[in-house]
Amino acid sequence: AGMILTNDKKLADQCRAFANHGAVTKHQYHMHGINSRLDTLQATLLKVKLDYLPTWNKLRQKHARQYQQGLAGLQAIQLPKTQPAADHVYHLYVIQANRRDELKQFLSKKGTQTAIHYPVALPFLPIYKELGYNRHSFPNATKWEETILSLPMYPELTEAQIDCVCEGVRAFYN
Repeated sequence: AGMILTNDKKLADQCRAFANHGAVTKHQYHMHGINSRLDTLQATLLKVKLDYLPTWNKLRQKHARQYQQGLAGLQAIQLPKTQPAADHVYHLYVIQANRRDELKQFLSKKGTQTAIHYPVALPFLPIYKELGYNRHSFPNATKWEETILSLPMYPELTEAQIDCVCEGVRAFYN
């Protein structure tokens, strides 16, 4: 942690971007950077929250199981998969969806907030342009850019809320 003082706007902008993974605006990375955003207050709050983490992880896992059951059998989406010997904490619950943007808009109109986390795959960010990658270099990343959608996921979700999201997704595809 630290502080930089300058009256040079260009330098100040570069420093801000560097401390935010190289991003000038959200998801627009123009330089290599770091994540340098934790302060003492945040660290103190996180220390308190650590005691709750196991419970929150179990709740998100329970929610994920409900999503898995509620969305099972829909051919137009792909649900997250886990390995048998692994635990997933479901910080996000990300599906791959045909007609993703239309689904996102449909759910939004029904009051369900969704997100597209990392809408540009790392190899396609401007910062890596000089490496000469193209869409054929990373076919999975290209596909995921067009299909990933994060459904609501947080410990306080209720069964009724998850059912509502599942009903919305099913209604869209039916």
